[in-house]
Amino acid sequence: MKQPKRSDDKYWTGTREFNEIQYAEDLEKYIMVLEHHSEDLAVNFADWVEKLSPASRVSVWSKDGQHQGLFNMDKEQLLQKYKRDIKKK
Repeated sequence: MKQPKRSDDKYWTGTREFNEIQYAEDLEKYIMVLEHHSEDLAVNFADWVEKLSPASRVSVWSKDGQHQGLFNMDKEQLLQKYKRDIKKK
């Protein structure tokens, strides 16, 4: 690995030696945070889907946007709708 330009980088500790232990510890913590966040997102999404009314699960456009009518949304479309809803909050 190349030494960064900043001398205060915690992984290089001001030397030419890379602090692999600190780097591995930080990666493990980051992975745990991401796993926890993913679990929370999945649970919140499942709760949100359960609370949707049948009318909220229907779209007037087909998934490809080519046909008009009443179409049940698939899981992917519901996830996109959920993401839009949580951004509004």
